[in-house]
Formats: sequence, structure tokens, C-alpha cells
Amino acid sequence: MIRKIVVFLVCGALLILKSYIYAYHRFPKHDTLSVKEHGGTNSYSPVMELHKSLVDIPSVSYNETHVSRFLQLYLSTRGYTIDLIGDHTRQNVYAYKGAREDAKVLLTSNVDHVTSGTPYNVIDGAIYGSGALDAKSCIAAQLLRDRKVAYNEVALLFVVGGEVFGSGGMTEVNKMVKPWKTIIFGKPSDLNLVSRHCGVVIIGLEGENQVLIDMMQAFKTSIISGTVNVTFTNNEKATVEVRFLGDEENVASEVAGVLTRFRDVIFTYQSYPPQDFSCEVPGFESTVSSLSSDSPHLHGDFVRYLYGPGNMSLANAPDEHITVTDLLAAVEGYKKLVLFAIA
Repeated sequence: MIRKIVVFLVCGALLILKSYIYAYHRFPKHDTLSVKEHGGTNSYSPVMELHKSLVDIPSVSYNETHVSRFLQLYLSTRGYTIDLIGDHTRQNVYAYKGAREDAKVLLTSNVDHVTSGTPYNVIDGAIYGSGALDAKSCIAAQLLRDRKVAYNEVALLFVVGGEVFGSGGMTEVNKMVKPWKTIIFGKPSDLNLVSRHCGVVIIGLEGENQVLIDMMQAFKTSIISGTVNVTFTNNEKATVEVRFLGDEENVASEVAGVLTRFRDVIFTYQSYPPQDFSCEVPGFESTVSSLSSDSPHLHGDFVRYLYGPGNMSLANAPDEHITVTDLLAAVEGYKKLVLFAIA
């Protein structure tokens, strides 16, 4: 029995060591990409190198270990104290300087993305790749490099599960002490401040394939209070997502009307209402967005902003990309928001 325990512990330690080695080998290195490839920008940019390292590490939801390890190593070598929050296989990375309670502002984004398979590539000033836009562009831009910002006043939080209802991510972060006065969420917003984004209803379905096909068609025709997206895996399971900006009661009533017509189906129902954010900051335009975020799962009395580079309509698309110009502009945008928050 003792021998089995020892073998188990050794194997576990080797797996952890392997993930750290994987992360280390993806540290940013000074590359020789030409100015032309980057659309006329400086070929050596710490932001772009970090962004490339992040995109090069696949981190589909529920498989975020390697990118979390990378961020842990990257930030610890730059003087941050690191707290790892959550299950050891899916760790949220909380980074700060000085005392833990000093941080007045939190910059946060999610490390996971929905699809994988598109490699990092720079074409005509645009950076392509899985997660290149949502939300690894935000992570790269949030690592402020300016002496005007007091580093002990700003904490960083990079979470798992942002694309899957906060699973393992913000739901775990709620267990920690939260000293911040202001939170800046990173999501693509065309460099505007989001004043409101959609609420979401997610219905999980299990039943016979043909019944699910008929049911999904019924959702598409019956839901008029929101935008419907359906995912059918052809193994007697399906997911229906409804995004809405109005009253959730209207959506819930329309959903119930469909569910009552198909009684031989097992379903789950999750939801959160539309989210409102502060947007009165000099120098920024505001917008209402059809995106969603994991912001509803982080509880507390904070001033909340939502901001990021790029267009959300490109997130998770086959041609997902972020322009170099937007990526670099977001660095300045986050800096301005932080300075405004701590003024």
C-alpha cells in the first residue's frame, strides 16, 4: 500500500513538473519579426511577445492548466506575489505587489477560450489564432508597464472557466477576501467602455436526437425576447443559449412554453440578468454590447468597468483576430482607467 502511495505521489509531482517545463519553454523571447509583418509597428514589443506566448498555449475551457502555470511563472519572475485559487488542476492566478490588502484596483480577464486549432499568425497587421482576441489580447494588455501606476495599488486576476458560466473561476474567487474598490473586466469592446451587456439563459438538454432537433427548431422560432444560439453534439445532448438585454421573465416564459411541449427531455436551466457597468470616464466612448462575461459571478460592492480591444463578433470565429494597433492601444486604455480609478 505504501509503495502505491509513493508511486502515486511521484507521478503527480512529475505531471506538475512537466506542466511547469511546458510553460517555461513558452516564455517570450526577443524575436526577429519584421516591422512590415506587424503593420508598421515596432517589431520588438513586450506586449506582442507576451500575447504570442499566450496564444501559443492552447487553453480550451476545462483544460487551462498550462496557461495558468505560464502566467504563474511569468508574473512571479517579475516581482509579483502569486496566490493560486481553486482546484490544483484548474487554478486561477491572483497576482499583486506589496501587501495583499493594498490593491485598490483589480484588472481581470479569463484565460480560457471556446475552440482550438487555429495557430498564431500575423497577417497585414492582424494577429490570428485561437483565443487571440477573446481574451488573451486583454491579458497581454493588462500587464501595465508604466511608472505612473503604483504597482501595489493594482492586482491582477486571470481566471479559468470564463466561457463556461464561471465554472471553477469567479465562483472560486468569491471565497477570497476582496480588498478592491474598482474592478476592470477585460473583454473585447472595440476600445469602448461597455455600459451594459447581455444577460444569458443557458438550457442543457438530454433526449432522443430527433426530439432535440425538433426542440431546437422550436426555440429558434419561439424565442423573440433574445438571440438564440444552439449547439447539438449528436449524442443525445444539446445546449441552447439565449442572450437578452430586456427582462429575464419574458425569456423564461418563452423558454417554459417550449419545454412544456417536449416532456420526454431532461433539462437544466442557468441564467443571469443583463449587467450594467460604469462608463463615465473622460476620453472614452460608451457602448451597449451583445457580449457576456463572467462578471456576474464576482460578488461585492465595486465600481465596475468592462473594456478591451477588438470586436466581440470575431470571438470564437474561424478568423478570430486582433489588430496590432488595437492591442497596443488597449495598453494605454487600461492605464488611463487605472489612473482614473485611483485618483
